[in-house]
Amino acid sequence: MPRSSRRPLRSKLPFAPTADPLFKWRGTGVSRLEGLADAVFAFTVTLLVVALEVPRDFGDLIRAMEGFPAFAATFAMLMWFWGVHYTFFRRYGLEDGLTRFLNIMILLLVVFMAYPLKFLLSSAFATYFGLGETVFVLNSIQELSQLYILYGLGLGGVWFCYFLLYWRAYKLRNELRLDAVERILTRGTMCEILANVTVSLISICLASLQKFAWQPGVVYMLVGPLMGSIGWWHGTQAEKLHAAKPPRRRRGRRSDANEPA
Repeated sequence: MPRSSRRPLRSKLPFAPTADPLFKWRGTGVSRLEGLADAVFAFTVTLLVVALEVPRDFGDLIRAMEGFPAFAATFAMLMWFWGVHYTFFRRYGLEDGLTRFLNIMILLLVVFMAYPLKFLLSSAFATYFGLGETVFVLNSIQELSQLYILYGLGLGGVWFCYFLLYWRAYKLRNELRLDAVERILTRGTMCEILANVTVSLISICLASLQKFAWQPGVVYMLVGPLMGSIGWWHGTQAEKLHAAKPPRRRRGRRSDANEPA
């Protein structure tokens, strides 16, 4: 079903999202898939705050504010997922059956990992930074390991579904008419996502040994350097290739050799 060619209102607002200069946007409007995703992400954010009670005195207010950094970190993680989702549908505009299925699986896993993500980050901020209160009490290293495994499965599952989405787009690169620069950027995004999946698997393996208290969580710090290096390398290659492209000639203009003297 063709999408409307009219520009949406949000594209005319200040600080409106702009297209990537190295990547042509094939998704020009907000599809029903994106609308569903926006609703589910908003619902997931609601789940993170629904358990908070209205402060009854100043002390309760201060304690609530101390828990804000953990909530902000959780919110940032969800917005990271949303950003990857947004970029995919803007770049490729796919709405086939497999894309719809993977989109549903991503939303399911995002809702599934909302509470483990909130509990883990709240406990980490309370333990290591003294901000907020510990949401729950772990009685053994086995329970902590199970929490890491649960978190790793949810996080790794989300990233793996994103990898399949981008793999689908790359498989249809000829049908989508991706140029050489866009193919490099697509492969780069796939490699970044695989880095997240790999780190999640390493965390799950460490937690499965039931011998480590903090190592399965700290291993996620590898994500930043890995994604930064992968993004830098592919971005550099894409920019070089884009700069080496000859300028497009205007249609309807005759060459100098054919112009009369």
